[in-house]
Amino acid sequence: MPPDSSIGWRCGGSLITGRFVLTAAHCVIDSRLGTAFFSARFEMMDKYFRNVPPDVVRFGDLDIFGPDGDEYAQQLGIAEIIRHPEHRFSAYYNDIALIKLGDSGGPLQVKLMHNFRETPFVVAVTSFGLPCGTSNPGVYTRVAPYLDWLVTTMKDRGERVDDQTFNTTACARRYVSLRDPYEGVVQHRNETYVDVNYSSQHMLLDVELPPYIAKLGWAAGSTGAEYCYGVIVDEEIVLTVADCVEFMGKPVNRIVSPEKIDVAAIYIHPLYKKGASYNNIAILKLKSLLDFKSETTASCIWHDSKLPYERIQTIGVGRKDLLLLPELAKLPDPTQATYRAKITAFNETSCHLSKASLASMRHGFAHELVCAGNDFFLVPEVCNLAIGGPLFGTRWHDDREYGYTFALAQFGRDCGFGEHLLATRLWSHIDWMKSVLLPGHHHASSRLLFLERDRHEGDPCKTEHGVDGRCVALGECFQSRVEFLNRTDKQFCSSTEVVCCPLDVIEKKKKAVDRRTELDDCQQIVSKLNVLNPYGFMVEIGSEFDDEFRCLGSIVATRTIVTTRSCLGNSIPTKVRSLTEVNSTIQVENVTFHDLYNASDSSFDIALLKLEIPIIWSPQLYPACLWMNKTHTPMITRMLYMDDDRVSVEMIQAKYNSDCQRVHPRKLHRSQLCAKEVWDEPVCRKSGDVLVSQTATGPSYLVGLALHEDGCSGWDYGTFTRISMLVDWINCRQRFFQYFYASDPFGISGLPARLYEFAHMGAIGWSQPNGTVDWRCGGSLIWDNFVLTAAHCAIDYRNVPPDVVRFGDLNIFTEEGDEYAQQIGIAKFVRHPGHRFSSHYHDIALIRLERNVTINETVLPACLWTDMEVRFKRMDAIGWGKVGFSGEQSPELLKMGLSPISNEECGKVFNKETNRRLRTGLQEHHICASDEKADTCEGDSGGPLQVKLMHNMRETPFIVGVTSFGLPCSPENPGVYTRVASYVDWIVDTMQNHGAVVDDQTFNTTICALRHAPLREYYDGIVIERNGTTATIDVFQKHLTDVDELPSFIAKLDHENCYGVIVDEETVLTTADCAEYKGNDIALAKIKESLTWSSSIYPACLWMNKTHTPLVMRMIFEDDDHLDHAKIIARYNSDCQRTHPSPLHLSQLCGRTPRRDSVCRNASDVLIAQTTEGGVTYLVGMSQHEDQCGSWRHGTFTRISALVGWVKRNVLNLDRWNT
Repeated sequence: MPPDSSIGWRCGGSLITGRFVLTAAHCVIDSRLGTAFFSARFEMMDKYFRNVPPDVVRFGDLDIFGPDGDEYAQQLGIAEIIRHPEHRFSAYYNDIALIKLGDSGGPLQVKLMHNFRETPFVVAVTSFGLPCGTSNPGVYTRVAPYLDWLVTTMKDRGERVDDQTFNTTACARRYVSLRDPYEGVVQHRNETYVDVNYSSQHMLLDVELPPYIAKLGWAAGSTGAEYCYGVIVDEEIVLTVADCVEFMGKPVNRIVSPEKIDVAAIYIHPLYKKGASYNNIAILKLKSLLDFKSETTASCIWHDSKLPYERIQTIGVGRKDLLLLPELAKLPDPTQATYRAKITAFNETSCHLSKASLASMRHGFAHELVCAGNDFFLVPEVCNLAIGGPLFGTRWHDDREYGYTFALAQFGRDCGFGEHLLATRLWSHIDWMKSVLLPGHHHASSRLLFLERDRHEGDPCKTEHGVDGRCVALGECFQSRVEFLNRTDKQFCSSTEVVCCPLDVIEKKKKAVDRRTELDDCQQIVSKLNVLNPYGFMVEIGSEFDDEFRCLGSIVATRTIVTTRSCLGNSIPTKVRSLTEVNSTIQVENVTFHDLYNASDSSFDIALLKLEIPIIWSPQLYPACLWMNKTHTPMITRMLYMDDDRVSVEMIQAKYNSDCQRVHPRKLHRSQLCAKEVWDEPVCRKSGDVLVSQTATGPSYLVGLALHEDGCSGWDYGTFTRISMLVDWINCRQRFFQYFYASDPFGISGLPARLYEFAHMGAIGWSQPNGTVDWRCGGSLIWDNFVLTAAHCAIDYRNVPPDVVRFGDLNIFTEEGDEYAQQIGIAKFVRHPGHRFSSHYHDIALIRLERNVTINETVLPACLWTDMEVRFKRMDAIGWGKVGFSGEQSPELLKMGLSPISNEECGKVFNKETNRRLRTGLQEHHICASDEKADTCEGDSGGPLQVKLMHNMRETPFIVGVTSFGLPCSPENPGVYTRVASYVDWIVDTMQNHGAVVDDQTFNTTICALRHAPLREYYDGIVIERNGTTATIDVFQKHLTDVDELPSFIAKLDHENCYGVIVDEETVLTTADCAEYKGNDIALAKIKESLTWSSSIYPACLWMNKTHTPLVMRMIFEDDDHLDHAKIIARYNSDCQRTHPSPLHLSQLCGRTPRRDSVCRNASDVLIAQTTEGGVTYLVGMSQHEDQCGSWRHGTFTRISALVGWVKRNVLNLDRWNT
């Protein structure tokens, strides 16, 4: 719309709603203008100053005197002008009105950013001033005091406004999609188009927060600071600002994210004063450790006075509907989102702080403070600063990105946008943090004295204590910085590089040089070689008795290899093979182990192999140097291990032993170190794998040897033998090898058990003060958290009860196979009430574990033989007991076959005359077994006497007896066992009383056998070969074969499991037991007329698979005169049997809904399965309405597959039916 040249444009104003304009009150008539805001441009129009009100407003036109941009303009007439009621033309007060015109009345405004847009906010209305000029200030009418008047005036004239209309958030969002993009994302502008790049945004809502942010919390029921955060620097340490440790007199007492953990202690900087920005830092120590996974890690602390970048980031909390793109924020959403905000660091001169901020810095801008932010402003609630949160960035080291915290945010409105934020620089408080977190931290001594400048190397001197010495280079007197700091008589000579060294120290150093070995000269040896392969120091270790090279070793001298004792197992190694020269095998002459090696806690787990011939050094074959620094471990090392015949590498980061000790199941020994994988993967490798510190050109330093400990797969760290603590031992053994020999591996009798073979077997142990475990008894897992054992295992010889059970481990004294082991504490040991330690009666007990085992092929409950009759000719006894009366305890799980003998025969050996603990002789609850070549012995107590029974091509172990007592271990003597069948009721009752969901059907042989059938071992009849954890089977060798049809002379009777033999056309022979009819819940109805098949009427096919039920089915039922359906998930009958009030029959199946709702329907509702191809519907079952079914989480159904034969017979012979 073109402008009207006859109009005098004399005032300006601001559109604040669709119908109202905000302007100055003096603009409502033109006479005032002639004296208030006169300009040369308008002097010619003075004739128009006639107290006439304005009558038109023009919008969207940048040039009101020309045609440019007129296509965007809107010109509207004025319906009414409203001055503030207290305005007077004779004064400059209350100069505000609702309207818009020329130069006067225009807005004093600011643009605030939100949703990647800018919204103008009118701060004031132009009122008056001196004649226009840059040196003269103008006076404006502040809008805020008149907000209520504006709203009331507009409401009185029909405008739909209220006290929230001009709420900053509501107003900013009102026309957000039409606003101009903010400058931070604008790439280019022209008159009609704006090119934006959202990747340059300052609010990073779609980027993950740093994994080291912790939100602080206060006790339940108390008010806490809303935006207080901290930075995680360790599993139990959080840094924050001192301002956040207390709110309204209540101290912070927990963190609420990433985990809820209580605060154990608060350390505030001793120089902090409330209300001041100086020394505003605090340390929170947590009561328990954070679980460091990929989503939670520690931040590094920046150790420099200067920030590495000008552009850094901080954390803000803001409303989602002010952060998202306009098209994604159409509806109000006050939900708070925590996100990253990009900010810029400013120096003291360019830092723009509020008056409140300056009040906290009474002594000026100290270097310990960081100022940061951006120079544009935000709509309030876009970004609330995370107080105590980090100012942070990232740095790359060793191909990994690390997060660094530079400072902790103190305060800053809108995250430092507009007015900048202030933060505490961590570098300035490094020493204080070390004094709290590292109590043993050393500071440089202030007592260092310099002698005369003319004393140089070789000159005689006296130490501070008057001891004679000589000036030598610092490194010639002290091996490490710690040794230097710990000396009290240190004193410099001419410089800090030359020290007065006591003569006795110099003499000791000289003698040490005279005794130098290959280990000491390693660095020089490697430096002279042009190393071509980074793994030239590594070998594989093997034995002549097998073709496998089972362990890794490291060459440390021409005839010395280092590895772990646990990796070697029970056999002496005989050969090594280089990884770089695989065709060269060297024979092993001798082996030595550390005298203090302890298999239970893996302490001193080291072994040395002496080779028959020396190695000749070459670029392909060279030694690893030993890491000898006892106080410092390299921060980043590499773990080398074999993976499919090649060397693989993992980056490993050192940890303090004290950090790992908090969760480690045993005390970490000084001969061990712990470390984590840089990428937060489990550090659980084979014993003997190598931990090295390598440089691109220098030698490889052997730092540690991996230890495969129980449960290591569940830790976020790994344990290693610490080489630096064993250097002296290695040096001594390497020099005097001929005096040290390895013991012969101990011989064992009996047959070693296979993995999976006895998955229910547990070793019962007593934890010792030194961290080891004394394994004295065995037991059988019979439920997820119950173990069956002997009552006399309740205490040891010191009257101490056992406290731990270990499953899935064939060798309880080495790490071999530990990846399958589960070790669980004992919660309760329950002896049979009739047991007395003074007798051999009722020697049976149950152990309740602290938690359930993890069921798998290696840890699996056994069943109980509940029949008093023992009809088996051979049974197995297993255990880790002694291998003879005077023999040692077997390290491996052994099995032996035994034959039962009658109690009468056994009573000839065990009776009240021969054993005073059998006052009434052997009883029915005793069972005896023996063998000519084997017997159970001390240490086997509580273990099972068992038999394996075949079903489903698998074998399930059934416990017949519990090892109780006998004569001194020897094959000619029978052992006496507690008969399990005599105690089934007591076992069930005791388990129920201790929380187990069991009943009298739990140990039913069929139900128990099927419970874990898919995890059982294949029975020997179909196994062609077993190899470790796998078995090759031939199902055609099975003894029980499914057939489509019975032999033509076999008749199936209606009674369950009843058959007969056809002898003529009308005669069938069967047993008298099968003559009694017991029907199943199914019936057939014959209809009078045959149906005609169509798309609306068609038959359901019968589900005929007797071994498998579809996992997901649909139940069809009638609901309010229409058909409805529900999804049903099949369950094992044995699972439902635990809560079902009566035994489930083979003709029944059970299932539940996905939400575990009640499955309690009318009898004969239909259970079907449908195929996706062809749409075939199979009838799987029909619902049964049993008493109290509404209280179950499962439903029962007639199993069609079990009754297909009956249906077929009757459908094919319907003519004999009565209608």
